[in-house]
Amino acid sequence: MTKKTKYTHVTADGVVETRTSARPYTHVVVGRRDLVRERARLDARWIEQQRENHRYTLKQAAAEVGELLDERIYGVSQGERARANAWLETHGRNTEQYAQDRYNAAMADIGDGIKGKEQVLQWSMSHTNAIKAMGSWLKFWVDVRVVPLSSAPAAKAA
Repeated sequence: MTKKTKYTHVTADGVVETRTSARPYTHVVVGRRDLVRERARLDARWIEQQRENHRYTLKQAAAEVGELLDERIYGVSQGERARANAWLETHGRNTEQYAQDRYNAAMADIGDGIKGKEQVLQWSMSHTNAIKAMGSWLKFWVDVRVVPLSSAPAAKAA
């Protein structure tokens, strides 16, 4: 069995990220959340999806056991109905209030500002591989870059 090593990287914002692996990591891809893009994602279509989810849960809670809902090929089970009712006890039966609460919680989670804290997006075994991986992260993250691990494991004495 291959010995696992614990790797640590401290980001520019002081966030400590760790990973334990048998692979020999040398670099990380770091980046920041694009908060402007994330807030823009919470549009009318997103809110309508929250409403649809809530309405479906209301239908599940009100359905008779075995009743078919929408395009389903099997009926609502007793467990699904019970889970839907328990969920509604927590989240309420008002669809508009639920959608607004979800929107408010999502906006609070994103927060203010333009960029989030720097975090490790990917661990890499070489600088070349990390550079190749950057492209996929650039679509949704900002300030993406490759850096060597800030704390490499100690070398063993020969």
